[in-house]
Amino acid sequence: MRRRTQRLLPVLAALILLPAAAALALSYGTPNGGAPPLCYINSPGNGATVPAGRPLTVKAGANSFNGVARVSFFVDGREVATDHSRPYEYTFTPGSGSHTVRAKATGYMGNWKMSNPVTFTAR
Repeated sequence: MRRRTQRLLPVLAALILLPAAAALALSYGTPNGGAPPLCYINSPGNGATVPAGRPLTVKAGANSFNGVARVSFFVDGREVATDHSRPYEYTFTPGSGSHTVRAKATGYMGNWKMSNPVTFTAR
């Protein structure tokens, strides 16, 4: 009975942990081990209202123990730009409606992390 239990424990652990691991895999990657970079959107603020048809600068912050190689910007789920130096910024002209922006910081070791999404309304 003990051997049977010992064989089942890894299977049970996988059933519990794999869904959680899959969800986390969408937010960061650590192909070389270590911690992923920090990444966040400084502006616009979540829930902000901005003028439609006018240039808007999205500002991101990023930090990593091994340095940040680049920050990529995503608007409404599409990658639109990459910045290789601070300050990490991307300027675009939003159309009317609700938009979501994210940033992805990639460190020199290949580890990466997505920022939390920031949703704003252009009117």
